[in-house]
Amino acid sequence: METRTDSAIKNLSKKIKNLPYKRKLKNKNFQSGFLGELRNYQKEGVLFLESLFEIGLGGILADDMGLGKTIQCLTFLDRILSQKKAKLILIVGPLASISVWKKESEKFFKELNLILWHGSDRKKNPLPNKGIILTTYGTLSRDFDDWKDHYTFDITILDEAQNLKNYRSITSHATREIKSRSYYCLTGTPLENNLMDLWSLFDLIFPGYLGKKDAFKKIYSDSNTNSHLLLKEKIEPFLLRRTKENVLTELPSKTEILVPVAMTETQKKFYEEARKQAIIELANAGRDYLIKLLPHLMRLRRIACHPEIGNPLKTNPLQSGKFQHIQDVIEEVVGSSSGILIFSQFTDILKICGKLLEKLGHDYYYLDGSTKIKDREQFVREFQEGQKHIFLISLKAGGTALTLHRADTVMHLDPWWNPAIERQASDRAHRIGQKKKVFVYKLYSEDSIEEKVLELQRKKKDIFDSIFEGNFTTSSQITRQELQELLEW
Repeated sequence: METRTDSAIKNLSKKIKNLPYKRKLKNKNFQSGFLGELRNYQKEGVLFLESLFEIGLGGILADDMGLGKTIQCLTFLDRILSQKKAKLILIVGPLASISVWKKESEKFFKELNLILWHGSDRKKNPLPNKGIILTTYGTLSRDFDDWKDHYTFDITILDEAQNLKNYRSITSHATREIKSRSYYCLTGTPLENNLMDLWSLFDLIFPGYLGKKDAFKKIYSDSNTNSHLLLKEKIEPFLLRRTKENVLTELPSKTEILVPVAMTETQKKFYEEARKQAIIELANAGRDYLIKLLPHLMRLRRIACHPEIGNPLKTNPLQSGKFQHIQDVIEEVVGSSSGILIFSQFTDILKICGKLLEKLGHDYYYLDGSTKIKDREQFVREFQEGQKHIFLISLKAGGTALTLHRADTVMHLDPWWNPAIERQASDRAHRIGQKKKVFVYKLYSEDSIEEKVLELQRKKKDIFDSIFEGNFTTSSQITRQELQELLEW
């Protein structure tokens, strides 16, 4: 005899199979309160979220950066609320994205009112029991104990959900403790490091669907392309990803150019000394050699940018081959571009770059994690208006939630292990609204650890492409052996 559980699973499977048909029917008479014109792919994104909500499931909207995930999500919420299918909704995102949600809702929706729950005075009034609550991951981590037993949300939206990939983190734990009927993740990078990133997101939206963590690791190996095909088929109903190349045929091209730069003699001397120290450390280390090696790898990466970066205000920028290169090309780049974004993962490297620009007579904006939200908004607005030509941006602080399509030139001063993070940063310029071809220059020091980082980037991209683009190649995550090889030439 068929059990109720078996019957429920069959019923759910049937509903999932019918999702594409239902979306196509609804697309014919699509209506919303959006004060503008949605593109067809954006309507499809709204219906993707809505169809999952109607059968009580969550999902992942994983569109490429710059395709309007915020607008699609707000339209989805507007339609759900207008039909009175939800009462209390929670939107959580990094601090930098909060102003984007507020501005987009106020600009494009008459009926949507996002209630900001953030700041030191937020608890003067109780949390509302209806409407759309907008908060940050940091605030959620502090307040979830007060919420979890008293509030149940109909919908929870998790913006820049790649921030939750570490399922052991306080933020991830707080998110899971919130009672919500359905979760929806928004991210342009559902897979950053390895396949466990994807498991973490699905464990939020559909716990248990991809199995337990250890079982998932065994079945879906990073290097097993057959398992990639199986995984792609399994997640397809719940994950929607479109790329700019597929849906924005009118968007100008983006060209990435690797720029090898020779280190100065001072850099080479510092680098070789640091490399020898790392090799000695590795030879003497025990089972914890990986932990002991990482600080040495960081030092090598920093020297590859500049040999002396302890005090950026007193440092001579031209002791670095990269800044000698920038000095040689900056006049030509400024003269031929509409705006320049310069990214680094190291704030002291950005400050050294700023010192060089000042010496050469170029004014600029500067943004890192310490920049206040009001200043951030002002800098972005003025840059877009053309008041200054150059914007120096910390990779982590400015890699998301910024629209800077006035720029058509992007420079990365140093390669990061993760290509998805760099791609997010570059797409601050390459997004809807861009009218010019975008050129991305990725600087790296020759005969240094940075060359090996670029190889690791390629391997990570292979994994991403095999799952989301159907390009199946043999790939693997970073191994201990690969980290050891970073010291060899």
